[in-house]
Amino acid sequence: MIDIQLRRRDDAAAERLTAFQERGADQEIHSTVGTAERGVEQGFGTAAEAVDTGFSVGRKLLDGLASGIGKLFSFFVPPPALTPDQAETALRVADEKQQQAADIIRVLR
Repeated sequence: MIDIQLRRRDDAAAERLTAFQERGADQEIHSTVGTAERGVEQGFGTAAEAVDTGFSVGRKLLDGLASGIGKLFSFFVPPPALTPDQAETALRVADEKQQQAADIIRVLR
């Protein structure tokens, strides 16, 4: 009878030890998997940020290039013709500037 109880006690102790070791192994696996998942998520975040930054820089370069090309071509293209009202206003402004210049010359003499 005592032998049976001792065997049961030893078996129970062995089962507890096995369960404890399995629990430790499971925790280690979960920890390793969690670390790997976080690393992958951070890697994807870093890659996405790099792609966004690359596209942003590329967009700025292309915008600058397009602006420069636009300015280059606008240099060779004559401005549009003035409307009659704009021509009249430009003539009055030119007359006023000429009058002011003449007044300044008179004052300086």
